[in-house]
Amino acid sequence: MADSLKAELIHRDFSRMIEELAAIDSRVEFRDVIRGVAARVMAGAARGTKAADSGKILTRFANKRFTTFSGKVYYLENRYPDALWGGIERMREESLNTKINAIGLAKQSWQHAGASFGASIAAPAYVAAANYNGRRYPEDGSSTETGNGDGLSLTVRNGSPIAPAAGGRYALQRAFQGETRAFARNVAAGAFATVASRAKKYPGIFVRPPVV
Repeated sequence: MADSLKAELIHRDFSRMIEELAAIDSRVEFRDVIRGVAARVMAGAARGTKAADSGKILTRFANKRFTTFSGKVYYLENRYPDALWGGIERMREESLNTKINAIGLAKQSWQHAGASFGASIAAPAYVAAANYNGRRYPEDGSSTETGNGDGLSLTVRNGSPIAPAAGGRYALQRAFQGETRAFARNVAAGAFATVASRAKKYPGIFVRPPVV
């Protein structure tokens, strides 16, 4: 199946799911349904996006035989003057720390995308702590709402340049598919029969009744 046709079918099924989910309880605003489902998709995309492996980074660092310092290539098994070797070591340590600290930045980009429409996307601590030389990039996530009522549309953008390389586009597609399949399973299982059961499956959309 061509990618464009597959994406069209995925989005068609997803749109139908949102309409059916909104019809379950007329007291829930359509905006809350849209944002709640979008948050679930962002969380799924974050889970599916790859993160670098610290063990592999450290192994490559330990096994590296050549490095470039001040525009020159050096063989790391040679002996060099103390001042030169000290500079090479500091440069390599800084580069290693930058790579280790950046682990999870691609996943973090989905948190920024979710935050742009008010969603808090849960992720492991290393994802929230990820940075590149102390910087994070919340500006990579943005969203816009158009229309109103049941004609409202939410467009979310993840502009991170590293997310695609970490499988972010595929992870997003899988997240869309995962939501429609989960919804179908929940319908078949009668998960929307009561307010409490709805809130259990979709806490970001349905409000659990008060305990008395």
